Amino acid sequence: MKNQQVITVVDLGTTKYVTLIARLPEDGVPDIMGIGIEDARGMSQGTIVNMHEAAAAVARSIGMAEMMAQVKATPLVVGITGRNISSINGRGSLNLAGDRHEITEITPLALENVVQQAIPVLPGGEHILAHTLPRGFQLDGQVVQQPIGMTGYRLDADVLVVSSTASITNNIRNCMEEIGHTIDSLVLESLAAGMAVMTEGERNYGSLLIDIGGGTCDTSLYHGGHLQHVHVFPLGGERVTRDLAEVLSTSLDDAEELKIIYGHASPRVISEDRRIRVPLLNSSSTQEYTLSYIASIIECRLREYFEHNLAVLEQSRFVRMLEAGVVLTGGGSLLPGIREVAEEIFQRSVRIGEPANLPGIHDRLNQPRHTVAIGLILYTAARLGRLSGELVRKIGNPLLTADIPNDRARQGEKRLQGFWQRMMRKVAL
Repeated sequence: MKNQQVITVVDLGTTKYVTLIARLPEDGVPDIMGIGIEDARGMSQGTIVNMHEAAAAVARSIGMAEMMAQVKATPLVVGITGRNISSINGRGSLNLAGDRHEITEITPLALENVVQQAIPVLPGGEHILAHTLPRGFQLDGQVVQQPIGMTGYRLDADVLVVSSTASITNNIRNCMEEIGHTIDSLVLESLAAGMAVMTEGERNYGSLLIDIGGGTCDTSLYHGGHLQHVHVFPLGGERVTRDLAEVLSTSLDDAEELKIIYGHASPRVISEDRRIRVPLLNSSSTQEYTLSYIASIIECRLREYFEHNLAVLEQSRFVRMLEAGVVLTGGGSLLPGIREVAEEIFQRSVRIGEPANLPGIHDRLNQPRHTVAIGLILYTAARLGRLSGELVRKIGNPLLTADIPNDRARQGEKRLQGFWQRMMRKVAL
C-alpha cells in the first residue's frame, strides 16, 4: 500500500453503530475496505448511558469492519453529537506586515494565527474545543472566501467555535479505550454530514441541512461557502417510533417495523388509504388502523422538529440566508412525504440528500442513513490532503476550516474559558 493511508471512522448513532475502514490514496478517491454495522446499545440521544454495553457493541462493529478489510483498525475518527454541543461566534484581526507596513502574502500560518485571535472562551472546565470553523474572511476590508496566497495589509476572520461537554467526550474516549482502541479525533456529525451531501452552490448561496438520526436532529446552516450555525435538537426517529407505540398500544419493535414498512410523513401523500392490523402490547389481539391515521401520528412529531428549527432560525438573522433551500438527510429522511411537509413549513425548496454518485463509495452505503459515516471519511481525507481534485470539485471543497491542531487545542481552550466565566457573571447579575 505504497503512498496510501488507512483510516477508521465510527458513527455512534442512537440506533446503530457504523464502522468504516477506508484506504486513502495520496491524491485520489477513498476506497472503503471494510464495513461493520451493529445495533446500538448503551446510547441515548448522542450520549453514552451504559459504558459496557456501548463498548461491547462498538467492538462488534469494529470487528466486522476489520474482518472484511483484512486489516486492523487504525486510531478512530469518531462522530459526536447530542444536546451537549454548543457554538459561539468570534472575530479576530491580524496585521500581516507588522511594523514594516508592507503588502504581505497570506500563508497558512497567517490564516491559522488570525483564526486563533478570533477564538472566544469556553466555560471553565466544562466544555472543550471541538472545531474552530471560519465563517468568513476580510482582506483590507474586502470579503474573500479563501485568502491563502492573496496579498494585503490586514486580515480579519469571523469564526464559529463548536464545543462539547468535557464529560461527554471523555466518556466516548474511555469507551473506546475499554475495547483497546484510541481516538485520533472527534468530529461534529453535522459537519461530516455536510461534507457528504451538500453541493457547492448550497454552501455558497445558503442552505439548511437537517440530519434526522435515531436520537437527534442535527441542523447546520451554510452560507458564503462556510458553516454559519449549528443546532442539535435531542429528538429523532426513535421518538417517532415511541409515539406510534404509545398511541397504538403496541411494542417498540412492532412500532419500528410499522414505521419502516407502512410509515408516511403525511396523510396527504397516501394514494390508497387501506387498513392494517397492528399487534397490541402484551396481547394476542390486533387492532385495525388506517394508513392515514398512522401517518397523522408521524406528521405531528415531524412538524415539531421542523417548526423548532424554523423558530431557532427566525430568532436570528440566519432565516434570511436560505436562498438554496433545505436539505434533509439521515434515516428519518426516508419517510415518504417528508419533503412535502418540510416545504410547507419552511416555505422553501427541499431535497433529500444522499451521498450518491461519489466515486469509490460502496453501493451499500449510498443512502441517507449512512451520510455521517461517509462524511467522516471525506472529512478525514480532506484534512489529510488526500482527496482528488475532481472529488474536491464535486463536493465543493467544503473544508475551508482552520481547526486548531491537537498540540494547540489546550492553549485555545484556556483562552476560551475566561470569556464564558465573564458571561456567566453577567447573567448572574
